[in-house]
Amino acid sequence: MGLRLHGGGFLERSWEAHSREVGGLAWAPNGTWLATAANARFAIWEAGTGVLVRRVLNASVWGEAADWSPDGHYLAFDAVGGPSIYDAITGEPVYIDPSKETLDVRGPAWSHAGDRIASSNLVGCTRVVTRDGTSVWSYDMPSSGSCDDTWFTRRPSWSPSDDLLAVPTSPGIRVFDAATGTLLRVLAFPVGDYGPSTVIGNYAPGDSRDIDVEWSPIADALASTGSMSNPSLRLWGLPHRTAGLWGLAFEAVLIGGLPVVLGREFFGILREPARVLARRENGPDPIARGGVWLAFAFLVAAFQSSVLDVFGRIYGAKVVPPAGWFAAMLILSIAIAAPAVLVGVWAFRAVGWPGQEMPGRPGIKTVARILGWSLVPVLWTAAVAFGIAMGLATAGVRPGTEGSSVVVALAGGLGFLLGSRVASGAPRASSIRSAAGLIASGAVSILASLGVFFLIVFGVVAIHVPLPDPLLVYGIQVDFGFGLAPWIAATLTLLVFGVGFVLVSSPPRFLLPLFARLRRQDVLDLKSRRSVMDVLRAQPGIHFRELLRALPMGSGSLHYHLSVLEKEGFIVARRDGIYRRFFPVSATSTAKTS
Repeated sequence: MGLRLHGGGFLERSWEAHSREVGGLAWAPNGTWLATAANARFAIWEAGTGVLVRRVLNASVWGEAADWSPDGHYLAFDAVGGPSIYDAITGEPVYIDPSKETLDVRGPAWSHAGDRIASSNLVGCTRVVTRDGTSVWSYDMPSSGSCDDTWFTRRPSWSPSDDLLAVPTSPGIRVFDAATGTLLRVLAFPVGDYGPSTVIGNYAPGDSRDIDVEWSPIADALASTGSMSNPSLRLWGLPHRTAGLWGLAFEAVLIGGLPVVLGREFFGILREPARVLARRENGPDPIARGGVWLAFAFLVAAFQSSVLDVFGRIYGAKVVPPAGWFAAMLILSIAIAAPAVLVGVWAFRAVGWPGQEMPGRPGIKTVARILGWSLVPVLWTAAVAFGIAMGLATAGVRPGTEGSSVVVALAGGLGFLLGSRVASGAPRASSIRSAAGLIASGAVSILASLGVFFLIVFGVVAIHVPLPDPLLVYGIQVDFGFGLAPWIAATLTLLVFGVGFVLVSSPPRFLLPLFARLRRQDVLDLKSRRSVMDVLRAQPGIHFRELLRALPMGSGSLHYHLSVLEKEGFIVARRDGIYRRFFPVSATSTAKTS
């Protein structure tokens, strides 16, 4: 077994890992250890020196595949009924499948989150277990024969979000809902459209013979390889463009429709809101039409949330539930948001026109209509922001979560400012009170939505209401972004605090961080970073090479952790000749005092 190519590719080190054929090989996440597996045994090596860290004999290991958990604490191997799980630190078994008298050997693959392990074999029989071996789901529908008549393993592939699982089989790639084990589709390569194989001649229909599969890092494609077929490398694209075009069309209708419906009033309400909202002699009250806009905003925001949910699921390679589930969530969300918007109107009036004795204070119905007029620029700017994000994604440009959030934040902030200007044009209103009223309305309506939601959940649990199958499978997701009030609160918070809507997030998803930056109190949440601090406290002034020898991590990882700790003020570095020595801040403070 040879390791580490030096410069031009010269062999630096080799040794005998096992007396039997080595079929399983995996690097540890820290980059310093290697695991090797052979039949009924495995070993862990220090890659830099070739020193044996641990060897386990008589292990429940077939010897063809190995995979480390993302935290480096566990190892999973291919095994009968698979997978078998071992503690990498102690070498003790964590879980071994009780199946013995069978050839059902399955190759393992850890999820990116490290909470589940998938395993599959040649005929596509697949199982998902937790890290302690508890079964999550099993799919025992072989593509041919039975699950226990093959010892050839296959390695499943988790999507970047861990929502989907792709399994290579002879008839094609099986794509599962990773949470439930539901088979969503089979991607079968049309081998019959190509020339015969030089090995076995022509293929039968459906003989895709996929042997390996891998998701792209951004979940927009699957790559697979096939045995004894030509061409043997296949690339499967996910149907993003159609969904993107439908989402873009929805936003385009809003962007172009609002100016067309309002005509001159669309720009007039922005330039001179007081003139547009002023009552004309012997004419209709223009404020009255605001009630229509409030209802319109309520419904548009509901559909907007559904569109964004579908869009995010497709582009994030997540499971897309059936249309009935989306319809049920839409009805539930509207039912929850309706009373919340009414409470938001009350808050808008209480802050925008304070005091019961205020001369000419508008009634609650009039305030609701003013709120509706204020929504016009907010709806339009939000549609522009989401339209830009969808347009870029449809064109193949991925701005990412942060980029999309920035676009929405800028457009939302502009919509808030314009909405405040519109509200300030109402009778007895002022710019400051209008802005404050919109903020209060948003905060109160969001809290009210949450309150109604928890009441519904409590009622369902308390009286044991039976839920339809789609809700049991896909859960309940409710968005709290309905009506003007939540939109205003969200967009203002986006602008001031750097918090944005995230298109592909989990419920409830009204606000998430704009940039995923470490806060100082979270820096030491990582175990490996705490280990660095422990060594520095025990040996203040230690230099980099000594620190590297004292810790089970690679030089790149150690350099990164040191830079984070120094940047956040936990340690300081001082030059000592050719060495750079590191001190915990408490130690340097003590040294200065003494």
